[in-house]
Amino acid sequence: MRRAGHRTSGTVILVVQGALVVGSIMTLIVVPLLIAQSRGTGNPTVLPLGYGVNFAVFWGVLAVITAAVSFGLYARGRKRLR
Repeated sequence: MRRAGHRTSGTVILVVQGALVVGSIMTLIVVPLLIAQSRGTGNPTVLPLGYGVNFAVFWGVLAVITAAVSFGLYARGRKRLR
């Protein structure tokens, strides 16, 4: 990520790194639930949610928000240079 710093501003890199940290922490929380759900339980009400779908939606929303904020910061920085 640091090599990209020559072409993009530091704030954009910080936003992307922050999103990666948030996504990684969420992954550490959700993966045990996915494993437990795939093994199955004796009681179907223990893990009732579709964690895989929700996890994919989370990553998708995180990617879209990160791209939008990064593009906004990049465009604002380019506008200042003019």
